[in-house]
Amino acid sequence: STWGCHVMALLNKQARLRGWGSWAKQKTLGGFIGDEWAEMVISTDLILTVNRRAETLRQMMHAYASRSFNAGSGPDVAVVMHRLELDKHQFITECSFAIEMLIDFELSKMQFCHVVFCRNAFQSSDPRTFRTDDPELQQIFDLIDVMVHTHTLINKGSVIPPNEYRLDVSDLQLIAFSS
Repeated sequence: STWGCHVMALLNKQARLRGWGSWAKQKTLGGFIGDEWAEMVISTDLILTVNRRAETLRQMMHAYASRSFNAGSGPDVAVVMHRLELDKHQFITECSFAIEMLIDFELSKMQFCHVVFCRNAFQSSDPRTFRTDDPELQQIFDLIDVMVHTHTLINKGSVIPPNEYRLDVSDLQLIAFSS
């Protein structure tokens, strides 16, 4: 039944969130109590919020990936793509992967650059289209923000791009927008 599929999908997302939380706790040597955080996230119904806002998140990421190639629209994407060894098509593909992994709560599959792409999509979004006072979008951004800080703690500032090369923390400044 459709209801049974929805329940199963929710349970799978909860399990993936718990798995990421446990992984993060282990990787940070307890510096981030990811297991407790995951239970708190589950209790707030954030998974249902992400499900409800999935199309909005896709639109936001599409706008970010498309706009990133226009002059004067944020970080120098050409430099980022060169550092990550991505061409334009690969960059757009990685952005799409990033938002789909977030929507599916495949957090353990997200590399740091994917999390940063999600953050950049939020930070560079048009506030007339994606309202900054929207509590659901703020809740989703908070999830991404926790992931950025956790990955930074785990990687001690290093960025791990999709092709597995390591970059220095200074390269992150080329990817991330300033708040």
